[in-house]
Amino acid sequence: MVLHLLAFARDRRDRRVSLETETMEGFALARELFRSVGFRPCPPFAGYTVIPYSICMTVELSVPSGGGEPGPAELGRQ
Repeated sequence: MVLHLLAFARDRRDRRVSLETETMEGFALARELFRSVGFRPCPPFAGYTVIPYSICMTVELSVPSGGGEPGPAELGRQ
């Protein structure tokens, strides 16, 4: 599912996908999944703030050639 969403974002010519998830142990597998496809921790975005039970992550996308302007892709709470 995550790879499909990243492919969709690339097709839309988005340059980055960002998300927010929890830091609790119950979300460890989700964080590992996101890391495995290239997401890295990043500063809060889109109104999120630094809080101990939340982490924001982002991945830079390679945009396929063909012109056009890329747009933002922010995946909200996961």
